[in-house]
Amino acid sequence: MSKIMNNIMGLSFQMNKNGMNKKTISNLVKNVSDVKFVKDAKEFDKLFSEIMLLDKNNFSVIRNHYIVNNLFPDKIKKMKGYPTIRFSGDVCIELRWRCQLFKYYSGEISEFIKLRKEYDKNILLSEYEPALNILEKVLEKYGVSFWYLESLCFVYKKLGKDIKSIYENEKPSLNKTILSYYGLKNRENMTCSEYEQVVNREIKNISAIASEDVRLKELIPYFNYRIMPLTFIIDEGNISYLLKTSASDTLIDQYLLCLNIFDCAMDKNKASSIYRVAKDNIKLLSGIKDEHLKALRFVFDDNKCVYSINKQMNIAKNYFINNKLLECRDIVIKILSEEPYNIQALNLLVEVDILLKKQASEYEGTVLGELIYSLMSVYPMAKNRDEYIDVLFKYLNCCSQSEWANFISKTVNYRCSLIGTKEEVAERRNASVQCLDIETVCNCLDEKEAIEYIKQLDESDNYISFREAIVCHKYDSAEHMCKLDVLNVFMKICCSKYSLEEKREYIKSLREHGSTIELMMKNYYLSHIDMEKNLMEALEFATDTLIDNIFTSLFVPIQTIVEVIEKCEEEIWGNICIPILYYMRYRYYDRQTKSEVCAKTEDFLYFADINIPSQIDEHLSVLQEKRVIYFLRNVCTQDILSTALASQIDNSKDLLQERINICWLLCELDSVNKKEYENEIRNITQKKKIDSELRIIQENRINVNIEGIRSDLIDAYNGDFMRYKLYQDNSINDILKAIRDKQEKIILYENDSDRVLRKLINNIRDAFVSSNEYGLDGYLSLNIRHGAISDALRTPLSKHGLLAIYDSESNDNILSSQLIRIIKKENDKEKLVEAIKGFTKKTNDIINDLKNKYIRIRKNDSYPEGIFDYNIDEWEYDIIRRKSDEYYEFDELLDDVFELLWNKTEKNLNSMKMLLHNSVADRYKLAFTELQEAIDNLEDKENILVLKSKILEASNDMSNTLNKIEFWFQRSTESKNTDFDLDFVFNLGLETIISMHNEVKFKPIELEHKGVNEKIEGKYLKLYSDIFYNLLDNIYKNAKRKNNCIEFEYLLEEQENRQHILLKNPYDCSGDMEEEERKILELKEILSSRKYLDRIGTEGGTGIPKICKLISVDLKKEMKIDFGFEKDQNYFFIELFIRR
Repeated sequence: MSKIMNNIMGLSFQMNKNGMNKKTISNLVKNVSDVKFVKDAKEFDKLFSEIMLLDKNNFSVIRNHYIVNNLFPDKIKKMKGYPTIRFSGDVCIELRWRCQLFKYYSGEISEFIKLRKEYDKNILLSEYEPALNILEKVLEKYGVSFWYLESLCFVYKKLGKDIKSIYENEKPSLNKTILSYYGLKNRENMTCSEYEQVVNREIKNISAIASEDVRLKELIPYFNYRIMPLTFIIDEGNISYLLKTSASDTLIDQYLLCLNIFDCAMDKNKASSIYRVAKDNIKLLSGIKDEHLKALRFVFDDNKCVYSINKQMNIAKNYFINNKLLECRDIVIKILSEEPYNIQALNLLVEVDILLKKQASEYEGTVLGELIYSLMSVYPMAKNRDEYIDVLFKYLNCCSQSEWANFISKTVNYRCSLIGTKEEVAERRNASVQCLDIETVCNCLDEKEAIEYIKQLDESDNYISFREAIVCHKYDSAEHMCKLDVLNVFMKICCSKYSLEEKREYIKSLREHGSTIELMMKNYYLSHIDMEKNLMEALEFATDTLIDNIFTSLFVPIQTIVEVIEKCEEEIWGNICIPILYYMRYRYYDRQTKSEVCAKTEDFLYFADINIPSQIDEHLSVLQEKRVIYFLRNVCTQDILSTALASQIDNSKDLLQERINICWLLCELDSVNKKEYENEIRNITQKKKIDSELRIIQENRINVNIEGIRSDLIDAYNGDFMRYKLYQDNSINDILKAIRDKQEKIILYENDSDRVLRKLINNIRDAFVSSNEYGLDGYLSLNIRHGAISDALRTPLSKHGLLAIYDSESNDNILSSQLIRIIKKENDKEKLVEAIKGFTKKTNDIINDLKNKYIRIRKNDSYPEGIFDYNIDEWEYDIIRRKSDEYYEFDELLDDVFELLWNKTEKNLNSMKMLLHNSVADRYKLAFTELQEAIDNLEDKENILVLKSKILEASNDMSNTLNKIEFWFQRSTESKNTDFDLDFVFNLGLETIISMHNEVKFKPIELEHKGVNEKIEGKYLKLYSDIFYNLLDNIYKNAKRKNNCIEFEYLLEEQENRQHILLKNPYDCSGDMEEEERKILELKEILSSRKYLDRIGTEGGTGIPKICKLISVDLKKEMKIDFGFEKDQNYFFIELFIRR
């Protein structure tokens, strides 16, 4: 008997004889811990078995207390409730201990795996009550585990039960916190990406707290793994932390964690420590009946010949490669009916149905059906991929510890990676070990190992021979075994005997095929092309692939191609693919590279000898139309061209016109999307007109871009809001309290919900006032403080020569020579100079005070004299705090805080107006008075009157200027200068329609009227513009033309507080009008019932229903409309009466 076992037996005997005491227990636990450190594998195995089987009463109590009790807790509060034996800090020692534990409980784990399959089957077939029954069996046999609790939360959600009831009565603890996250991810409107954002922010927050807290630092990887296992990456840096923190986990949770560690180890270099540790210990688990574990053992085992592969799927795969898709489908359906968690069968069904252009209806209304439906869009990267990947990952996230969720996630990941990269190889391996089959052999073994193993298999199996040929790179042989056209093309793409040009032609032959195999061959083509030698081929193929399907950017190596381009000479810069590729990188991956897009666009135009983009049609013979359309549509926007065409176009008006010309060209080249380009032309034309009329007001208007700020705030703080909602349940405090309970010296960091809410409110406030792009202070800085107010206040003074201008050469303030010439006496001239210099200083002091003191944001201790006070009082916090329980979305909090800030803004603006009207005006009056007195003291009385006249005129101008500046400090809805009348907005609509349809001449004829044309509030300009556009668009579509000219009559007037609008256009009424009149009556009936709102979508956004909607819904005005034919005059008319 070994020394350790002798000590254990002796100590056990002492306890039986003398009873338990702390010293004996401590010595006994130390000796049990020492078993971990025994190096000899056989001795370790023997000792472990002996301590687990030793049946001494007192020893059994100690052993169970430190080893067994945590493995099978019957309640949540008992999870992690017992101490564990000493942690060694050595991953090899700890993993061996775990594997020895799993070996001892092989029967229990095998039975659990069997029950888990039954549970997964019930879940995937949406049989939730039977699933709940399975969970009750698991609870009875193995107690509570995180796998059980996550599963229970999901089932509860599906059965309409309250998830919180599972854990709400538990005391604050790490376990309760983890469960609150299980509840969070099951919320109806919580997407996986939103949940991931919350988790990342929480981990970041805890990491900041944990910088000097060792216990908390060790906890973070475990906490992250428990709440977001699908995206958590296990590596050599965190395995030790995971093993240490999970040492007190349940048997089930420890086993599933170790499987994940083995998955991770499989992808490491065989010489790495983690690979060797996994290889040495996984062989202990041969007694566990788990297909996933068996596949992993096969990968690590040197003696692979003793393993038999699963051939369940081979019959279906043989049918598949022989192009017998319906037969293949029948077999897969049968497999999924029994094993809906079989991900290979699921993937094959999805591929077959895509090829057959069929939608599986067999599992409609089940979780499996929703997974299939989602994967039909996700795998082939369809246009609606984003929508369905949210649906897919919602399920995967809520069932993240389920085997099927793990393997679907890995399959999605590897299909989104460039073939052959480290990430793709790792994910493909991990996706191939759900069971040991031919895919495990081909994807997880080295080429030599795979070939050796395959040679011992059944050569009569056509699919195995097909896979062997691929592993051996014998693609011609594989092609001969295969009758599925798309797969045969893939074999050609893989085969080295075909040139790049030939391969591209083969891929083109599959255009619009839409299968996942087509995507894989594009991926393979890009992964095996030498970028340095074949840059143009790679560039053009990548660009065309991206244009066809932007989701392929997930695997297209955009950055790699860009890096090669950067090394090249100028001769390639005339290729249109370069600015397109740079744009795609900027648009979808790196928003900091806009300047490079502009530069490459400018380079392309220069080297392709194209003056401006709208003239590119002259070069269509050497440019592919598809690329030209994408370039014009996406790259040649005002945002890019304002820089790229800076040398050719130096004003915004010409730039807008260039975009209009581009849109006209796109209407010809891309007629399918003509309506979209026409709408853009319309919007640009409106913008040009509106900008022209309102430019000054737009430049001098107080505003905050709430929507821009809202978008940024949601990106930045939505996760904090979710954390705040969790803090209301004291979730984060649960973690910290749990740690403090373990060790009294740990500092408890307070993270109460009130602090988080206050910080959120302050962050929103700061964005409102300080956001560079959208905030109030940015406006105050750029459009008022820096230049505008100085220029405005100096203009009336310099106009009359009353300013002394600083001269850098003389380092002195110089007066206007014309002003000095008015005075003849030299003594008076010196006095005048001193008086004007003094006046200039006083007025400059006013300007500096406005810029540096008053037109400033006051918050906390900054700018105490700032008029724009955004300090939030305690009672204001309290108002929002009391409403916070009602907030379910971050938008609701944003709305209330924005309302508070706008109210403060209104008060600040009024204060600013009062400051200008009183204090500033008084200071100017005093300065003018003192200047006047100085002038009165001059001896040259004859010419004093001229000076006094200038001072009086300047004083009056200054008073008017101050009144004008007061209007700067008001919100846009207050603006007095943007009002318009019907004539203006009619002309705006006319200009827009002319720009839209310049092939037609419009000749409007105004009818005589007696009514007036009153002004309309400027805030309605856009709506009235849309009304007239639709009226005129109706004329364009229906009016009779003469010599390509549309002549129509119109009347615009206001009578009895009603706006009267009448338009009449020629219409040929000589024929049978019965059908036209029927449509008119039908439309009038629809309008009278307000059903016209349903018709707007079918009208393409224009037409009479749209006009009615704009008036009655958007303008909220009462209206009367009439329309029809005047047959005797061959006219169609529309007449509107709009109540003011």
